[in-house]
Amino acid sequence: MGEAKRLQSAMEYLMTYGWAILIIALVLGILWYLGVFSPQIPSGCVALPGFYCQSLVYSASLNNPTCYETPYVTANLGIYSTESWSTVLFTIVPYGQSLTDTSTNVIDEQNKDDFFYWGSLYGTYAYLPSLSSDQVASVTICINANNPLVEGQQLGVGTKLTGVIWAMYSTPTATNAVVEVAEFNTVSKQT
Repeated sequence: MGEAKRLQSAMEYLMTYGWAILIIALVLGILWYLGVFSPQIPSGCVALPGFYCQSLVYSASLNNPTCYETPYVTANLGIYSTESWSTVLFTIVPYGQSLTDTSTNVIDEQNKDDFFYWGSLYGTYAYLPSLSSDQVASVTICINANNPLVEGQQLGVGTKLTGVIWAMYSTPTATNAVVEVAEFNTVSKQT
C-alpha cells in the first residue's frame, strides 16, 4: 500500500509540473514566433535638433545614373538655421566603422579634411551648392563598396545599414564647418 501511494504521489508531481512546463514552453514558442525576442527596428532617419531628415531609402539598385552602378541612400534633408549654407557635402558613416585614419565615429578638426577627402575619393558623399534655412532638399549619397568607410559592409538587397549622416558646409562666418545631421537605420531595397 505504501509503495502504491508513493507512486501515485510521484505521478501527480510529474503531471502537475509537466503541464506547467508544457504551458511555459508553448507560451515561449508563441512569443518567439511573434518576434518578441528579435524586435525589428523600424527603418528611418532621426534628425538632430535644427535639422530635418525624412524619406530615407537605401537602394541596392545599380540603375541610378548619379551613382554609376553602386548602391545609394536617398533622403530629404534640411536645416532650420538663421544662416544659409553654401558648398554643402553630406556623407554617411556606418556604425562600427572608423573615419579614415582615426578609430572614432566623431568628426573633429583633426580628421574632417581626411574624412571628406576619402569620402569624395571613393564617392560616398552628396554635394549641394547651397541650402537655405527651412529648405529641404532631396539628397542622393552614393555608396562605393571600395570606400574605407563602408568596407566590410554587405551592400546587397535586404541588408541593413545603420549610421550617422554628417554635413560639411560653409557660411559667411565659418568655412568647412562639420556637423552631425541625423542617425539612420534602414534595409536595402531594389528600386
